[in-house]
Amino acid sequence: MSLATPLDRLGAPIIPPPEKKSVAQVVMKTIAMTVIFPVVVPCILFTAYALKKSFRQLAHELYSVVDRATNDPVTKHPYFGDPNLIQRLWQTPSAKRYIQTGALRYQKSEGFCGSATLQVVLQSFVPIFPAELVPDQIQGPSTPTKLCEGLHEMVKDAEQDVKIETTVVEGG
Repeated sequence: MSLATPLDRLGAPIIPPPEKKSVAQVVMKTIAMTVIFPVVVPCILFTAYALKKSFRQLAHELYSVVDRATNDPVTKHPYFGDPNLIQRLWQTPSAKRYIQTGALRYQKSEGFCGSATLQVVLQSFVPIFPAELVPDQIQGPSTPTKLCEGLHEMVKDAEQDVKIETTVVEGG
């Protein structure tokens, strides 16, 4: 059985799309996008903005970040989507590991990014890391510390001879 991910003409992995959403998920998302976000959330934000100075400061900082990203999107940089760079990227040893193990996948939906990242990283270590210990994607907030704790707990519960060490490196 081959785990390898198929490649396109540039040597980039072809990742299968995520599974389709159920009718209930589509209905809930539609309600959220047409009622909750455009009506309820602005009322809450306006109230917080009017009443809390710390919220106003945070709102101005967030606006500044979003404004910079909007005015200088990565898609406008000359290297964005460069086929030669993409091809070179997927030839590096670290990238090849993800292709060889079939580790790359889409996250299921919004809110799954933490567990999707963990899933991809762990899957890239198969067969060193047992495939049956790689968890499914779950929705919800996560932090690097929480991911590390979950990983240690998962290995302990599996009662296999797998030794792991994790370190959270804080950015500045």
